[in-house]
Amino acid sequence: MKLSISLEEQDLVTLKEFLAAQPVVQSSTILARVASAIADVLETDTLIDAKVTALLSRLTSIPADIIKNEHSLQFHLGMGPKRINALAGPLTLIAQSIKPNADTISISEAAQLTTVQSCIDLIKTKLL
Repeated sequence: MKLSISLEEQDLVTLKEFLAAQPVVQSSTILARVASAIADVLETDTLIDAKVTALLSRLTSIPADIIKNEHSLQFHLGMGPKRINALAGPLTLIAQSIKPNADTISISEAAQLTTVQSCIDLIKTKLL
């Protein structure tokens, strides 16, 4: 049997903190594996966010600490369609640095990107 759940990041953090506070988790192999998997997901999400923000900072000369996930690539970061299309290669490299056999991001997929968050989400789809 396989269980799949979908949680928002804050819910994952809450679940991780809850599990960490439970003494039974230490004695349960299954719960320990769940807690470890949650930690891995949160760590991967943080890594993707950091790598995408660093990439966009290098490409736009906007300091990384100013770039927010909700920022528009075009309006906030000043990226035109050609520069957005050109994100396909670097975003593929980010995905493949996390999962070496991750699928390539196509130029047509990159052309659909509108926000920093959409870049992050696209990478996540390649890691499934």
